[in-house]
Amino acid sequence: VLVTEDDVIVDKAKQVELFDAQKILGEDTIGSIVNLSDNKNYTVENNQIQTSLFKAGEHTCLFYNAEQTFGVEVNLVAADVVIYDKDDLLLLPSYTSGYIVLANDISDVNYNRGGQPYERTFTGTFNGLGHTISNITFVGNNQSYGFFAYVNAATFKNIAVVGAKLKTSGGTFFNRSKGGETVIDNTYVEISWDKSVSKVGGVCGWVWRGTLVYSNSICIVNGPMSRNGLITGKNHSQTTVKNSYVLGEGTLSGTEPGENNNYAVLNKVAGVAYASQEEFLKAISNGKTDFSGFNKYWDFSGNIPRMK
Repeated sequence: VLVTEDDVIVDKAKQVELFDAQKILGEDTIGSIVNLSDNKNYTVENNQIQTSLFKAGEHTCLFYNAEQTFGVEVNLVAADVVIYDKDDLLLLPSYTSGYIVLANDISDVNYNRGGQPYERTFTGTFNGLGHTISNITFVGNNQSYGFFAYVNAATFKNIAVVGAKLKTSGGTFFNRSKGGETVIDNTYVEISWDKSVSKVGGVCGWVWRGTLVYSNSICIVNGPMSRNGLITGKNHSQTTVKNSYVLGEGTLSGTEPGENNNYAVLNKVAGVAYASQEEFLKAISNGKTDFSGFNKYWDFSGNIPRMK
């Protein structure tokens, strides 16, 4: 059985998915699919399959040719919503749930939620599948920004966001957590902001309620740290940092005036992170970094690992 590094997307918004047999198998026809995750077998006709056969999420599958002489193992991702282009991305905050994937790289985005109805709470998964959103500016009406306004037990993974700029409070992925365990895993962020904004963080604005787990990720921040943080702008609940690296000067979490300046960082953030590029690169040279949790989407050829 061969293995391909390419993800195969099933868009559940469609009734039928047409597979690219040549890209998957190197042949013209797919004969069958074995879903190893669900232990189910499917016959494929004319390279098409009913999207309802796959529940939303990731599946390890074997695609066999028409003669059943060889198979290719792929990561099949069945998505409730597929983001194909910039217009799709701008609709992202209108969703409150579901399994959402990014199908392509996207660049040059003015990301403006525009108020209602986008001040909603997201409880689903946003899987970037290793794609990059570049040169994105979060703007608009003095509101708090990020891809989503609020989250509750949401998941963000396998995505790079580079050349991001925050024009108001918030963070890359969301502004405020409202409950549950939210996970940010296998992500890469380069973000900046200027002195006019506060209550901002590299990945989110405010861990208010619930918990945040930040793992196998890198965040590079360029911006003033007064009332701001490298990971979270404010942190009134539990944040755990696992095997992640922060490049920038400042504290992992910001504080409000009157708060104990060490409260958010020492009492509410646990785990491993480096708060300067010098310390980060030194740890790499000393072999103290652990990239075992970083998956296939990463490029380790340079001084600083980043998404391919």
